[in-house]
This record gives sequence, C-alpha cells and structure tokens, in this order.
Amino acid sequence: MQLRNSLFLAAQEGKLTEVTALRSLSALWSLGARLKNKLYDRKWLTSHQLSLPVVSVGSLTAGGSGKTPLVHLLAKTLQPHGKIALLSRGYLAKKSGLPLGDEMQMLKNRLPGGLFYVGKNRKASGQKAFEAGAALAILDDGFQHRKLHRDIELVILDPANPFGYGAFLPRGLLRDPPEQLKRADAIFLNGEADCDLSSYTKAPLIRVRPKIRRCVDWQSKKSVSLKNCSVGAFCAIAHPKRFTETLRQLGVNTLESWFLSDHAKPDAQILKDFAKRCKRKGAEALICTEKDAVKLEAVDLPLPIYYLEMELEIDSHGKGAWDSLIEKIALKMNN
Repeated sequence: MQLRNSLFLAAQEGKLTEVTALRSLSALWSLGARLKNKLYDRKWLTSHQLSLPVVSVGSLTAGGSGKTPLVHLLAKTLQPHGKIALLSRGYLAKKSGLPLGDEMQMLKNRLPGGLFYVGKNRKASGQKAFEAGAALAILDDGFQHRKLHRDIELVILDPANPFGYGAFLPRGLLRDPPEQLKRADAIFLNGEADCDLSSYTKAPLIRVRPKIRRCVDWQSKKSVSLKNCSVGAFCAIAHPKRFTETLRQLGVNTLESWFLSDHAKPDAQILKDFAKRCKRKGAEALICTEKDAVKLEAVDLPLPIYYLEMELEIDSHGKGAWDSLIEKIALKMNN
C-alpha cells in the first residue's frame, strides 16, 4: 500500500519519469520471470535432482508472507522421521551480521539436531546435506529457484495481498506470475482474509494463523508476562505493523516504536539511546521479535529486552490436508 501511495503521489506531483522508470523495470522483471518459467516448463532447462527428497517453501511475492514460520512448522513436524536439512540462499545475511542470517539462525536455535546450509549454490548445499545423512532437504524461499528439483512444492501467501499489488518488482511485490501457482502441491494462506485462487490452481488450501508461543527475557531466556506492561518496541521485519498489532492485542502499552529495514542489525548506541528515551517515558522493558533477538549483542541498557516467539498453527479445517501432506513427505523420507 505504501508503494502504491508513493506512485500515486509521484504522478500527482508530476514525477512521471519516476513512475515510468518503475513500470519499465517491473515490465523487465515480468519478462524475465515468464521467460525463465517457460524454459523450465517446456524442459528446455532442467532442474538438478538431489539424492534425497526436497520440499520447497516459497511465495509469489517479496516480503514477509510467513515462509520462515512455515519452514519451522514443517521441520519440527518431520524431525521424528529423520534428519532435516535446511537450504537457504542467505538473502541479506551480511546485513544481519550473522553468518547464517537472522532467519536461519533463529531456526537453528529452535531446531536442535537440524542441518543448516547457506549459500547461492543450493545444489552444492544439498549434496553436503546428503553426505551428512539428511533424510530431507527443505528449500527455504525456493519457489523461484528452479535450478533444483523439488519433490513437493509448497507456497504460502498473505491472503490480504496475495498478488503483491498486481505488479512485479519494483513497482509491486510480485516475483512470479500468479499462474505459476499451478506448480504448487499445497497453498498455505497466512491469516484471516479470503482470496479467490480458483482460476490459478486446484491445489489444496491450508489456512494457518500466527500463534504466540511465549514471551522471553533475552538475558535469562525465561518466560515473562507482558500483562499490563509498558514497553518500547523495535523490530527489523518486512511488516512491522503486524508486530505492533500483536502487542496491542496482548494488551501491551507501546510507548515508542523504532522500525528498521528488514534484516537490519540494531546499532548498539542507537539502541541504548532508544532505551533511555523509553525509560524516561515510563517503559518497563524493550520488546522485539525473535528474529531481531538473535542479532543482539551484549550491551549495557537501562531496560531489559523481551522478545516474542511466534509460530504457525494449522486451522482446524485444514488439518486433514496437512496430515496428508506430512504423511506424503514422510513416505518419501523413508523410501
């Protein structure tokens, strides 16, 4: 929405060259995506098949649609059937200041015993996973990465904006045309909104909802209560308003907010200044997301830091489709 508003204002102010440039770049992205898919769909380009089954988790759009929580839910559910490897390109890993990137580091903390590989060459990562004894590779953000064959293709969408404002990057958020949803074995809808995908796919739709696992003290790693707590909130995620809305629903009194660009690592001095301002306003703590917490370094602050652990839960109506999907993947792992 912010992007569309910016385009509208640019047009109103006579900045048509900027709008035209965005449209041109968007058209080039669309052309490139459609050409690549056509080459793979017609087998003019072939995907490399690993020696172990691969499940891809991806989306049509850029930004936070819920891919990482879905990867966690899948890996956690499938771990009893064998060792799980997670393959990631490591997009913006350097920005987070972590070798694995913030999202993969968060998953590593949550999934002891898992294997984690970050790098552009996911064929090589997959081979390492096979040699390390993995029974399954989960390809994180893999919908556009057709160089690697996948046995199961999963897509997660934000049903409130499934097609990224109806335009390709950078004018909109689309990375692939909606008709590519025909490749999906199942589509997950993250949230309450409804959207009609009937003209694009016959894959089963499974609705998932974000669920608060617990609130954690960053230093002690103990669970804490947020009831009637006044906080300063900060985060570096794609949709910060979702975080502040979650806090509102919990009854948390947010006195001040600090939003960084997605994956960014908070500067220690700026964080300290933010904490001082929040304390002057009466805040009892700072709070961030788990993805932000993994990037924090030891720093002397006047307030404790809490973070929220979130996970996805399957809607009751999608339980049957989910169980069938897990059974199908487990069979591939055991063959």
